[in-house]
Amino acid sequence: MSTGGFRPVTSIGDASYNGRVQTYYVASSHASNLTVGDLVVETGVADSATGIAGVDAASAGGLISGVIVGFKYNPQNLEITYLPASTAGYVYVAPATEDLLLTALVDSSGITVNDVGANADIVATACTVSGSFAVSNMAINGSSYGSATAQIRIVGLVDGATGSGAKVYCRINESTITGVVGV
Repeated sequence: MSTGGFRPVTSIGDASYNGRVQTYYVASSHASNLTVGDLVVETGVADSATGIAGVDAASAGGLISGVIVGFKYNPQNLEITYLPASTAGYVYVAPATEDLLLTALVDSSGITVNDVGANADIVATACTVSGSFAVSNMAINGSSYGSATAQIRIVGLVDGATGSGAKVYCRINESTITGVVGV
């Protein structure tokens, strides 16, 4: 299912989203392709040359540091829109702050109006690559809604849509930046 991943859209409350990003390093040991819309988590290892903290793809049920919104491109290959597996590089990440509001699609399990305000985990599927272009496949796991702490908090439905593939407003609930306790 090609969902396009997670996209920052605004901030919750009075603060407006201003496109703030944090630069992170991705080591050549990462196992999957990474693209815009993929959620990432800090690895605890920094780039030995620059000291910049490292990230890798977030996994279902784990903590999240933010969402990739761009890359430091390789000047020898400007057409590529993702970071290939086993390739070191730098990514620009919208940090998983409490006020960051995202949009994302729900997997084939779907969503109802009663799921707004609930928590859910993610489906951490690697991106789909076609030539030099990639599309994030990360999505909300529609089979895991509940009141217990989980990775993502559902904030609202985009255009009131429900069911399989509906787009939702959400925020990162289990963050390496703000802690794991939900609101």
